[in-house]
Amino acid sequence: MDVPESSLLTPSSPSSSSSVVLTIVSVPILLSALSAPFLVIGFKRKLPFLPTALGPIREALQIINKEKVARGIVSRSNPPLLLDLGSGDGRICTEFAKLGNYNSVGFELNPVLIAMSYYRAWRQSVLNKVTFKCSDFAHAKISQFDVIFMFGVNSAMANLEHRIASEAQKDSFVVCYRFPLKKRRPIHKNGDLHIYIVGENGEDAPNANCNTTTKNKY
Repeated sequence: MDVPESSLLTPSSPSSSSSVVLTIVSVPILLSALSAPFLVIGFKRKLPFLPTALGPIREALQIINKEKVARGIVSRSNPPLLLDLGSGDGRICTEFAKLGNYNSVGFELNPVLIAMSYYRAWRQSVLNKVTFKCSDFAHAKISQFDVIFMFGVNSAMANLEHRIASEAQKDSFVVCYRFPLKKRRPIHKNGDLHIYIVGENGEDAPNANCNTTTKNKY
């Protein structure tokens, strides 16, 4: 028996149509709400969130380990300490904790990113090695850390350079991504990645001759 074609066409119920409309309207609102903290805080600090690729993070760890051996540098603490100024989603802290057995501290103003950071650390099984502070990194005490990492902007680098000269300990490593320190010579440069070593009295370490490579452009 043939089924009339008209019976195969079932009009959408009012409730299903309403659900579709509600979804279409609510998704942009939800995305706007989630992005608001990034935009507002980024504007306030003039440091919007731009995640660092994993490649240069792992390269930085590799170079630091190599230079420690070559220069006979012994970390002041065991495990060594990493400070990330403007830690974003926590990827630098978690990578150093997971691959280098660092205890890592990140300073970040955005509470959404802080939550993402702890989630990332949980996924990487390094929750016991990381701490994220919802605070301006101007309050961070950099003197106790073996490695200081920063992905900033030009306007923030002069202050960081001054603090390194006055607060950082001898044989500390400073890693800058995208924006270098203007008054220091890096020991390693690859594209946007710059690595420095602090010497006596906050000056450059002896023989801080830059090892420049362009094999990786991230």
